Amino acid sequence: AIDRGLQVISMTLDEVSAKPLDTAAFSYLSAAEVVQKAVDEYGYDSDEARAAVSVKVDEDFQFLGDETAYLFVLFNLIKNALYYLRLHPGTMVAITVGRQQVSVRDNGPGIAPEVLPTLFEPFRSVGKSGGTGLGLAYCQRVMRAFGGGIACVSQPGEVSELSMRFPALS
Repeated sequence: AIDRGLQVISMTLDEVSAKPLDTAAFSYLSAAEVVQKAVDEYGYDSDEARAAVSVKVDEDFQFLGDETAYLFVLFNLIKNALYYLRLHPGTMVAITVGRQQVSVRDNGPGIAPEVLPTLFEPFRSVGKSGGTGLGLAYCQRVMRAFGGGIACVSQPGEVSELSMRFPALS
C-alpha cells in the first residue's frame, strides 16, 4: 500500500511536470482483472459507496500498459463519480469492460455541455472542491501512452460516461 501510494504521488508530480510514462516498463494486462482489482482495492468512504459500484464484463481483452498507472486512472474515475453520492443519494457507478474499451458510467448530476471540451485540460475542476484539476488530464495522458484515449459524454441531470479506448493488439 505504501509503495502504491508513493507511486501515485510520483505520478501526480509527473503530471505537473508533463513527464512521459516509461513505455519500456509496460506489460500485457487483462482489462477485466485490472478493473476488478481497482474496484476491490479502492478506498471507499462507506459501505454505501462500495455498494454503489458494479462491474460488468461483456468481453475481456488484453492491453499493453502499466498496471499502477491504469489503477490510478480507474481510482480517479471512481472517486469522481462517487464524489456526488452524498449530494445525490442513489448515485450508481457501472463499470463495463468490452470491445477494447472500459466505460465508467454514473447517474449523478452530469456535466454541462460547455465544460466537456476542456474536461481533460490540466488544472480544470468541475463542480467539486478540494481537487487539483490534474486527475482527468493525467487519465488522458495515460490512455494516450497506452495508444488509446478517453472521452466523455454526459447529459446534465442524468448521466456521465467516460470511455477509455484501447488499441487492438496484433
